[in-house]
Amino acid sequence: MSADKAVADAPKSGKKKLVLIAMLCLLLGGGGAGAAVWFLMPRPDAAETQADAASAKKKKKDKKKAEKPLFSALDPFTVNLRDERGERFAQIGITLEIEEPAIDAKIKDHLPTLRNNILLLIASKRIEEILTDDGKRQLATQIQGRIGEALGADKDDNPIKGVLFSQFLVQ
Repeated sequence: MSADKAVADAPKSGKKKLVLIAMLCLLLGGGGAGAAVWFLMPRPDAAETQADAASAKKKKKDKKKAEKPLFSALDPFTVNLRDERGERFAQIGITLEIEEPAIDAKIKDHLPTLRNNILLLIASKRIEEILTDDGKRQLATQIQGRIGEALGADKDDNPIKGVLFSQFLVQ
């Protein structure tokens, strides 16, 4: 019986060895293929790597510049106000907070239209409307909207981020 058992075990161990050898071949073949791909892939040279690094640094610098607020100052406005009690006027200095330098050039190109729209808006106000803090905020929002319209922007995509008063005198 022990001879029969030895003969029966021989084919089993042969199959195990065959499976083990096949697995090793697959593993080595896959590793070899992976190594071949790794070594045959084109590598960027030092100049390309430095150019990529310089490009990334420039983008980061441009992003920092974009985060820095940009302003465009307009000449002060002197406007007669609507008032039944007599001659009233306002002297208002306006500075615009803008998104990018290109907007400043666009403002300068449309300056007569912008000044006209702002003058008409301020002239339509009564002195009581613009003396309060809320009235000034509302006027700033209206100026922002009028400038955005004159520059051809939608309500949701206004390139003017804010309106700041550098001078506000009402008499």
